[in-house]
Amino acid sequence: MTMRTSAQARKPFRLSSEVKAIFARDDWMRWRYNIRLQAGQAEYWLAQGNLEQAEEYARRLLETATHYEARKYIAVAHKLLAEVAVARGDWAVGEAELTTALDWLHRYPVPIVEWKTYARARPLWGPGWATTKQRAKLLRRLPFS
Repeated sequence: MTMRTSAQARKPFRLSSEVKAIFARDDWMRWRYNIRLQAGQAEYWLAQGNLEQAEEYARRLLETATHYEARKYIAVAHKLLAEVAVARGDWAVGEAELTTALDWLHRYPVPIVEWKTYARARPLWGPGWATTKQRAKLLRRLPFS
């Protein structure tokens, strides 16, 4: 184990101050990175099994995304809320949230997010989760297809 120098120990505080300064002068940076932070926090807490924290961050994400009309993140928030519901065993809420996410993605396509949402929906909807025609249409929209 190596000892951290005083300068190394202060580095996170200095960087934190720099980020706060950027946020203070740039509204766009603040909301853009904050929205991503909320999504990441919801995913992190979901992976840790802390469903209360995951739901809290997913709801904050939904509120922020709705306020700024960030449609991709509205869909992501609904997908995360679905994952929380499914983890709790509330299949009806999970399916409703996934359906809402997919509705947003059909109106405002983001193929990779749509693909991830369908992948999450598959266990809920079983092997017939989408028709072959629907899957083919989705695959054509993916950036790597």
